[in-house]
Amino acid sequence: MRILIGLALLLAIAVATVAGVIYVGLIDVAATASEPGPLLWLLETTRERSISRRAEGIRVPDLSRDALVAAGASAFDDMCAVCHGAPGQAPFVAAEDMNPHRRTSTAERRRSWARPSDSGLSSTAFG
Repeated sequence: MRILIGLALLLAIAVATVAGVIYVGLIDVAATASEPGPLLWLLETTRERSISRRAEGIRVPDLSRDALVAAGASAFDDMCAVCHGAPGQAPFVAAEDMNPHRRTSTAERRRSWARPSDSGLSSTAFG
C-alpha cells in the first residue's frame, strides 16, 4: 500500500511540475527560438504520428489525370506559392526565418515539377 501511495505522490509531483513549467512559460516556444533536443523530438514525433494516424484513410488520387494535376497546381498557386515559392518564384523572404525551417528536399522537388511516375518521387512531393 505504501508503494502505491508513493507512486501516486510521485505522479502528482510530476504533473504539478509540468503544469507549473507550462503555466509560467519557462519554455520559449516562439517561432524564432530553437527548441532544445528533447522538446524538438517530442514536437516532431507528435506531429509525424498525428499526421500518419489521420492520413491512414486518405486515398492518393490518380495523378495521371491532367485536370487533377492542374487543379492542384492552381490551389498551390493560390494558397502556397506566396510563402513557399514556385518555379521561377523565390519563397517569401520571411520563410527562411520560420521555425521549423522549410525542408530543402521539398524545395528541390518543387523546382522540377516532375510527375511522380516521371521522376520516381513519391506523391508527398505534391501534397
